[in-house]
Amino acid sequence: MVKFLHGGWLNIKSKFGDDFYTKLYSDKSNLESLSESFKEVNKISNKNDIKIVLVIFPVLYDLKSYKYEWIHSKITEEAEKNNFIAVDLIEYYKDYDDGELRAVKDDTWHPNRLGNEIAADSILEILINNKLI
Repeated sequence: MVKFLHGGWLNIKSKFGDDFYTKLYSDKSNLESLSESFKEVNKISNKNDIKIVLVIFPVLYDLKSYKYEWIHSKITEEAEKNNFIAVDLIEYYKDYDDGELRAVKDDTWHPNRLGNEIAADSILEILINNKLI
């Protein structure tokens, strides 16, 4: 129930200004925390010879004029600084209406079968292109 309410709230808030995600990623301390976390994962992955693939799922809301791409860019930049392979699914989802990809009408987080198939195909492509499989 909470996640469905959040979808409605996100819709309302987006019409009146900043929202949770904008505030979260505008806070320098949160970005520093992300950076430190990625550095820790990088140390562990290097020590164990593990390649990290980070998949960024967009919020399934207003994909045609998606307003969180700047957040995805910050996350991708930080991932690449730490030798992660970043897969931003907004590039694969933006040609669809968000309603086409949602598991439930008001759930802005969970993709349906089509959304998961698009994600799986794009991840597979990245894994093959990077010779990880």
